[in-house]
Amino acid sequence: MAKQLAACAMQLFEGAPGSEAQYAANTWLMQFQNREEAWQAALQLLDQPVCDPITRHPLDAPQLVAMQILRLKTQHEWSCTDLHVQQTVRQTLLRLLEITCVTGNGLSAVSCRIACVTLANIVVKSCKSWTNWKSELQRLVDAGFAAKRSQKAAVVLANVLGALPIHILALETKWTTAEMQEVLKIFQAEARDVMTAMRVILANIPDERSSALCCLESWVVGCIPTHETFGFTAAHLFSSGLLDELFDIVIGDKEDQAQVILFIFRDQ
Repeated sequence: MAKQLAACAMQLFEGAPGSEAQYAANTWLMQFQNREEAWQAALQLLDQPVCDPITRHPLDAPQLVAMQILRLKTQHEWSCTDLHVQQTVRQTLLRLLEITCVTGNGLSAVSCRIACVTLANIVVKSCKSWTNWKSELQRLVDAGFAAKRSQKAAVVLANVLGALPIHILALETKWTTAEMQEVLKIFQAEARDVMTAMRVILANIPDERSSALCCLESWVVGCIPTHETFGFTAAHLFSSGLLDELFDIVIGDKEDQAQVILFIFRDQ
């Protein structure tokens, strides 16, 4: 099934626009992603990627489709998925993100973003193991910095941390009040570490300031409307030493970044 999945992915992204073949590929993919076999096919395609015959780099289309299938199935089917499959998905995501952090043969930018969001979803759903997850994230970041690829490591860290609040919000209706309070307590305790990590990126990795700012914006109080104290305020930003970094960006020449900062303070 992995071969057919790869072929349909290539047809979908590189076939003649509007052709019957492209339509058929899309129809097959929409149906296939709901089947149990989709887990294994997507994981196999990520583990044994289809590569460009010249560069030997993984082709973007099959990788992207496989990652998107993992994202959708993790979002909708995780609680009823076999524990072995869950473990394989976790290991695959961590391995691919580590490769991305330390080499040039990792995930494409889009697939990396989807992988980070998917991992954040799993982290929230297994938040009682947050200490272990935090150690894994730190390991990925440390590996990236050791390999002189701090930019990639920063992207992964900012994308995973930045996606946590939105997944908490999305899962709120599935938890009891007590469960929700426990989740909020676990992640609120990480707010200062999130700010510290983003301050390091803002100060030392200028090319990834946008990623850090988007992460900060996602954690501002109000990110979970029914729990208005979750996240951090301007006072938290001040005490963490972030205000100077943010103001320097506001008066700089990056209008899009300044706009994100204005949104951060507007939401206070």
